[in-house]
Amino acid sequence: MTADAERKYIRYEVDEKVGIITLARAEKANAQNEVFLDELDACFDLATASRDVRVIVLRAEGKHFSAGHDLSNEGDDGAPDLSVKGSDRIELGKMYRWEARKYFGYWWHWRNIPKPTIAAVQGRAIAGALNLVWPMDLIVAADDMLLEELSADGTALEVSRPEAPPDHEFMRRWVELFHGEARPFLLLGTMLHPGKLQCASTDDRPAILHNAYRAPDGTEAVVMANITDERQEGQLLWKGQTIEVSLEPAEVALKKLP
Repeated sequence: MTADAERKYIRYEVDEKVGIITLARAEKANAQNEVFLDELDACFDLATASRDVRVIVLRAEGKHFSAGHDLSNEGDDGAPDLSVKGSDRIELGKMYRWEARKYFGYWWHWRNIPKPTIAAVQGRAIAGALNLVWPMDLIVAADDMLLEELSADGTALEVSRPEAPPDHEFMRRWVELFHGEARPFLLLGTMLHPGKLQCASTDDRPAILHNAYRAPDGTEAVVMANITDERQEGQLLWKGQTIEVSLEPAEVALKKLP
């Protein structure tokens, strides 16, 4: 077990059954380099394995939650050697394998932690910061929270859902489902390839978002969310079958699959 004194960027503590993981690189807006990500993953492992922890909270010091990935390679942490041998050019295969482990691999690990996880987000969460936020089960947002993606030219774009219902109502319904009939699927189950859902689009996004899961008893289900303020209908293509779906405005629903 690594003590906080031996970590540079992440703090971990347990307070009344809550494992609290804190991003502690505020002077760099909690930008994530390799050491940062490795320490963060190790703290999630500690919280997951501890019998004293029933829920995990991810929070951050400073004005902003995280500025995303640290691309400066500054400081004494070093940077992964992704170059072609004897050259300063990046070898795409090395880069792909590194990102598969450190970005997608960690994201997938945190997504499947078998304990409730909560992200407490303040200020800006930019690009790679979303890799820390989205895997959590719940997001507690400060009034000044701003989620941003980066476009191809490096411009920060706000992540928004113009036609989404008020977030508090949408989240209330999601929490009810999570702690109700969807619990064996979302908390204890395995994510599956969701299949294609044919439905209307809004702002170039599907009006119905969905994912599929398998519960420990083998039952399969799809969890759907209507992100618009209008009734939406669609067709889910699942293992050679066509399943009709219908959701009321802002409805979050679970449908067991044959």
